[in-house]
Amino acid sequence: KSVEIAVRFNLHENRPYPLNSSVKMRSCGIEIRRPKIKVMRIYSILNYIKSIRKIINDFCPDIIFCNGVGITCLTIFAASEKDRKKIVACDHNKYESASRFWSFLRKINYKNIKHIISLTQEDLPKYQLIGRASCIYNPVIPPENPVISKLERKVVLAVGRLEHQKGFDLLIQAWISVHAKNPDWKLKIVCEKKKKNELQRIISYS
Repeated sequence: KSVEIAVRFNLHENRPYPLNSSVKMRSCGIEIRRPKIKVMRIYSILNYIKSIRKIINDFCPDIIFCNGVGITCLTIFAASEKDRKKIVACDHNKYESASRFWSFLRKINYKNIKHIISLTQEDLPKYQLIGRASCIYNPVIPPENPVISKLERKVVLAVGRLEHQKGFDLLIQAWISVHAKNPDWKLKIVCEKKKKNELQRIISYS
């Protein structure tokens, strides 16, 4: 039995993983633009809602999966009452990470959808207060040919967005204890260049 999937964004030719031959994928090429001018931002949001509504009407999906609180809320606005019952939402973030604006819309709109996915057991009860929810952890897929470090270089590498939720501040504080016991080990952090000064400030205070 074949499965057809439509994704809102532009698909690249080099996909990160192969799909089963029974899966057919269609790219709708809808990207969310975030212009700095407020009027243009509102126009971009309205245009996105219009485009998603057209896709839903043309595609007639059985399930509408939304990743992110903003995307979910806008998709709920775009969908008919019948299609809202097909929406499965995953914020893909900590519950508290959403802004006050999106948190308010989430409390109102998530009540009308099919299901909510929480990434952690900690956040699950918060989503269950809004609607039907369950926990599905982020998958960890081990490589086919794992390479085990010999720990010869004595370097720990951390890569990620320099945001509060990523916990680089906690990593730096923890590294103080590690360095005290293992002064020959080094911690290297790779993040956006534009936030280098912010990271340096955290290190200085620690």
